[in-house]
Amino acid sequence: MIFSLPSGVLLFAMLNDRYPFHYQSSKLQLKEQTDPGFLRTRYRAEVMQYLSMELADLLTGLLTVDENLRMNVVDVLQHPWIKRALSKQ
Repeated sequence: MIFSLPSGVLLFAMLNDRYPFHYQSSKLQLKEQTDPGFLRTRYRAEVMQYLSMELADLLTGLLTVDENLRMNVVDVLQHPWIKRALSKQ
């Protein structure tokens, strides 16, 4: 579970050229992390053009605040977006 959230932040930042949450204010960051609809507002418009539903689902799973609901390593490796990427190698 420890690896999931930072991996989600990194993947989001690589795709969007910004972090998913405002990290300068921990109070604001906590509010954003607990708002289920907030993440959708952080995607850049140009990213939304090619963001697949599977990739959006993976990001949501990695960035889920509740660690009991957040994806773990096994979940990530079984995710369709990851499986497709690994099958192309």
